[in-house]
Amino acid sequence: MAYFKCPDCDKEYKIFGDSHIEEIAQKLNIDILAKMPIDPKIATTCDKGLIELFDGDWLDNIANILEKMEEK
Repeated sequence: MAYFKCPDCDKEYKIFGDSHIEEIAQKLNIDILAKMPIDPKIATTCDKGLIELFDGDWLDNIANILEKMEEK
C-alpha cells in the first residue's frame, strides 16, 4: 500500500512516508508493477468476492509491462 487518496478532494496522502521504490527497482533492474492505494472499497469488494469488478487504474502498468515482455 503506497498512499491513501482522499475521496473528497482526490489528494494523495503518503501515510507511510515517501516511497523509495523507484530507486530500489532501478538498482535491482526490475519494473514496478503497481503502487496500490489504501482504499476501503478494495477491502469491501474482496470481502464480497467481487474484486474483479473493482474499477481501479493502479494495475494498468502490469498490462503494459506484460505487453512489452511479449514483444521481446
